[in-house]
Amino acid sequence: YTDNLKELEENNQIVFRYSTEQGELNNDANPNGSLDNIGGICNLEQNCVGIMPHPERASEAIISPKKTDHGRKIFDSMVEFIKRRIS
Repeated sequence: YTDNLKELEENNQIVFRYSTEQGELNNDANPNGSLDNIGGICNLEQNCVGIMPHPERASEAIISPKKTDHGRKIFDSMVEFIKRRIS
């Protein structure tokens, strides 16, 4: 798996990492113990993303346990990325 990890890094396929609010990568920020705090990766073409976190749980304040919509930022950034790629 270390070869796969190196390949993901070299190809810029790691799209999300678990971090603290200060941007630190550590075990406290990693709820599932993923390797290198990886929370999401994409394919080589960067048109398919797989993520471990569940931002949909915080995409609308009305359904979020913490009453925030912070998860929506992930979806908004995906839309902007796609718009830039197709224009």
